[in-house]
Amino acid sequence: MAQYSATRSTKGWSMQSIRSRWGMRGSTYRADSLDEARAMGFEVLTTDDVKALSVEELCAKVKSKVGDRPVFLTFDIDFLDPAFAPGTGTPEVGGFTTYEAQRMLRGLAGIHSIGFDLVEVLPDRDSSGITALHAANIAFEFVALLAARRRMEEVPAAGSTIPSAP
Repeated sequence: MAQYSATRSTKGWSMQSIRSRWGMRGSTYRADSLDEARAMGFEVLTTDDVKALSVEELCAKVKSKVGDRPVFLTFDIDFLDPAFAPGTGTPEVGGFTTYEAQRMLRGLAGIHSIGFDLVEVLPDRDSSGITALHAANIAFEFVALLAARRRMEEVPAAGSTIPSAP
């Protein structure tokens, strides 16, 4: 499952939050798991929901919802199919490929990402090291998102002058 939260301070300490979970699937979830997530305020997109959209449509939907809010992203390695990430506590067939996940993350370029976490990587269940390899790549993609946003903020607006060196 992948999830994001976007929060905006409204007055004082009160916050408005948008929370979404993607890729819930399989027999390990109880029938009411989706309802529980929704009751906690999450928008839920099952694997079928996500796969029905193009990557571009999915990323446009996220960008539209979060706007300029700060976003914290969580990537649960079991979002990937166990063929790509067997080293997890809840391997469930029917997940995403590493290529699909990479395209999704790259498609989020420009969001105001303030942090991320990567969860459910279990080295003792990853005898070949492939889960760790994919987890490292996902972490790299997250860092690239943070760096791309920072670079966007540093680029001068069109028509402005760039200060010269002293």
